[in-house]
Amino acid sequence: GIGLSSTVNIEPFEDWKEISTSLKTDGDKWTRIAPNYDVLFDSPLLIGNHQIHEFTAQGIPHYIAIEGIGNYDPEKMKKDFAKIVDVETEIFGDNPCDDYTFIILSTENSYGGLEHLNSSSMIYPRWSFEPYTSYVRFLSLITHEYFHLWNIKRIRPATLGPFDYETENYTNLLWVAEGFTSYYDEYLLRRAGFIDSKAYFKLIESVFNYCENTPGRKVQSLADASFDAWIKYYRKNENSDNCCVSYYQKGAGVAVLLDLAIRNETNGKTSLDDVMKYMYEKFYKEEGRGFTDEEMQETILEVVGIPCTEFFTNYIHGTDDLNYNKYLGFAGLKLVDKNENNKSTYLGVNTEANDKGQLVITKVDSEGAAYAAGLNANDEIIAVNGFRVNAKNFGKFIKMNKPGEEVEFMVSRAGLVRKFTAQLTNNPKSSFNIAKVEDPTAKQKKIYKDWLNEDF
Repeated sequence: GIGLSSTVNIEPFEDWKEISTSLKTDGDKWTRIAPNYDVLFDSPLLIGNHQIHEFTAQGIPHYIAIEGIGNYDPEKMKKDFAKIVDVETEIFGDNPCDDYTFIILSTENSYGGLEHLNSSSMIYPRWSFEPYTSYVRFLSLITHEYFHLWNIKRIRPATLGPFDYETENYTNLLWVAEGFTSYYDEYLLRRAGFIDSKAYFKLIESVFNYCENTPGRKVQSLADASFDAWIKYYRKNENSDNCCVSYYQKGAGVAVLLDLAIRNETNGKTSLDDVMKYMYEKFYKEEGRGFTDEEMQETILEVVGIPCTEFFTNYIHGTDDLNYNKYLGFAGLKLVDKNENNKSTYLGVNTEANDKGQLVITKVDSEGAAYAAGLNANDEIIAVNGFRVNAKNFGKFIKMNKPGEEVEFMVSRAGLVRKFTAQLTNNPKSSFNIAKVEDPTAKQKKIYKDWLNEDF
């Protein structure tokens, strides 16, 4: 049964000497105990001759298990991981672990991570631990997975545990579980001193550019994106950007705005940190359960004293465009769109040469001229304005025309030759920079300093 304990007996291959896992031992390192089915399946094992490096943070032993060659520096990693442990534990007031294991696989190109109850599993490109900008990306991954120690493994939506292993487990709250974590995995890099505010702003700009430039923002709400993860987020196709949003990216963008709204409402006395800590104390430590959609909103009212009804209606359950400048303005900041007066020509397609050398459309932006003209993914583009084109010269033929001009396309669709006329537009995509407002108020300066730990 799911509640029964189990014993895992490992027979290592030939000369394998090491094992790294959060499963406890009964004294023999090759025998591990799981108190129940959930812990058994949530405790990966790395077995072989990998490196193991130990450090202590918050009085807790942490192990870094690294498999594979790479340009990493284990001593630097230990110091930097300890900073991450400290800055995250500070938010919640305590660390729920007796020990913790980071499992890191150094790979050729792969990137990603997965959280577990007292461990995490990461894959990272072996030669991307340097230079520092690449190393910071790695630290962001570590920060993200370690933050899940609280947010998802203990602060969890009600439907995500105990799990029903016979079917999918749906929730509307991945924008909290993953979106908030994606906000903190970058924000805490600033708080821990790994990056300065200028570098942090670039990370926020990237998130806001995604939120603003993805057509699916007008179709799918954050709550729906969370619920549809099983059938859409991990089953992407050529139309995904037109109909969907990422609960990671947009969830992080919403978290930035919500954090600033809370700080403004309470004059800097309260932040999103307090919301997270309250949820950890109430739902995990006191009541030992997950939280519901309604309780997420009720928590903000309880902690902050504001209902946030409009915020949730518009940005969580609705598809309104985010009002970036309203919330950034609380910290004396604003967005400047470098593309605001962009006169460059925009068609709105992605193309590639297939294995036959044919120029094929792979994606059509629903906010572009190609979509309005009726061009589709998988169309083979044969000619533009009567001239034969290929992957090398296609872009030049489009740029020869100005916004407002019509361009005729000859395409092959499922073996049928057809013609389409598209009226080109200006590039509608935003390219945001964060800038400071002139003459900030004392309150704006205070919120800025509280948020970024530096004077305005």
